[in-house]
Amino acid sequence: MKPFPIIIIFLAPFTLISCKEEVNKNKFENIILDDRFSNKLYPENSDSITVAEYSPLFIGKYSPKINLSYLYYKTIEKFTFVKEDKYKLPKKDSIKIFVDTTRTIGTPMGLYGYSHIEKRNDKIAFPIFMENVSQDTVQIGYAGYLPLLIEAKDQKGNWKPIQKTLRFECGTGIFGFYLSPNNMLVSSIKIYDGNFNTKLRLVYELSNEKIYSNEVNGKINSNQFENETSHNRR
Repeated sequence: MKPFPIIIIFLAPFTLISCKEEVNKNKFENIILDDRFSNKLYPENSDSITVAEYSPLFIGKYSPKINLSYLYYKTIEKFTFVKEDKYKLPKKDSIKIFVDTTRTIGTPMGLYGYSHIEKRNDKIAFPIFMENVSQDTVQIGYAGYLPLLIEAKDQKGNWKPIQKTLRFECGTGIFGFYLSPNNMLVSSIKIYDGNFNTKLRLVYELSNEKIYSNEVNGKINSNQFENETSHNRR
């Protein structure tokens, strides 16, 4: 009879951890994403490293139903600020990132396809959910974009970037935008097609700290690892 309580003690922590992860996952997967566009969407197919462009489709408090907006400046309009040091930069434990592979949405037109008329690109994507779980308001992005990149496992199982950071010219009036405590943000990650099945994840880096999303299954072309920029790796 003595070993029986010991078994309970060891099993309980694992049970609690599993339930906690499932609740967080369901919190995002159960949100209804209202997308008013219905144009046909296609996977991205690239033969080289791509430029990362991630814009917010929604910023605000948690809601069981969210209306997506592909005109990013309207999404972040009320979240802009002037002073660069007004808000803290996110720490590893302040932001949670979840890629939802249970459904698909579209992507914004991007920097060079931008239009004052709202429309979405023809690239299919998974929703990205980012949540500020800290007690601080944090600067989450700049110039309408989030500092996110896709990393993929190469043939040796090493994580490598398949995207490079979007760069802006000097004097363009770059501004930051923020995420309040207990608020969330929705963006999108393009779905790639290719000849190499692998694991993918998002890495967020606005300071020296990196924040990673969950890992998902995906496809890319193996030569997307070529011409990679110099990034620090974990």
